[in-house]
Amino acid sequence: MKRVRTLTLAVSAALLLAAAIGSPAYAFTTLKQTGNTGDWGSQGGATEAMCGYSAQTAAGAQLHWIKVFPFVAGPASGHSTQQISWTVSVQRSANNGSTWKTVATSKAQVGKATQAASPKFSTVRLSVKGKLNQVYRVVGVLKWLSGGATSGLVKVAMTDYGVKFGATNSDVVFDDYCPGFVFD
Repeated sequence: MKRVRTLTLAVSAALLLAAAIGSPAYAFTTLKQTGNTGDWGSQGGATEAMCGYSAQTAAGAQLHWIKVFPFVAGPASGHSTQQISWTVSVQRSANNGSTWKTVATSKAQVGKATQAASPKFSTVRLSVKGKLNQVYRVVGVLKWLSGGATSGLVKVAMTDYGVKFGATNSDVVFDDYCPGFVFD
């Protein structure tokens, strides 16, 4: 009876610890997932994207670019290897995120995923000319390809953005989007 009580207490303590620590926080939101996809996710950095601004002046700092760090992906079930594509788009909103318009899109990167390794996607940096009273976000799309056709798709919006002003880094992190202009 003592062993059962000790085991019950140990399991209860482990569950409480897990609840206290919580689930991992992701720097993206899944907008769409369809078809046969494999395991996928971010590489686990503090942010999955970075906003690059001009140096701060009396007029503020203007958004010049957004950099997106690559995601990882494995083959879908039933495949030991599979081609996967990764595309990134920058979207702009004039109404604080109610509606979005795509303003820049990267070339698709295509790589081979195996059970042991993700495709070697590169970091993407897209140029943007930030506008006053507008916000910008990044949407990434992973596609699992079979026989030349898309067999699975995941579309994500980045939700945490690191920030770089001019030639210096900052600890500021924006949630959900990058403002077109930042004022001190």
